[in-house]
Amino acid sequence: MKVHVDVEEAMLTNDRGTMIPGVIVTCSECGESVQVFGTSEASIRRGCANLKELCMSNNWYTPDDE
Repeated sequence: MKVHVDVEEAMLTNDRGTMIPGVIVTCSECGESVQVFGTSEASIRRGCANLKELCMSNNWYTPDDE
């Protein structure tokens, strides 16, 4: 099933405690979310792929603008 995600730009903390621009990708169905460093389209796609790995169902995640 194709499920839309909400994408929010945020400043995320890396392993060294440095603030890095990134995105938070959240499933519109269950509310599960993942954080990914970077704000490009590739980062958003990576967030969708990471979210798919967390979800037990066979959802296909896409940003709202697709």
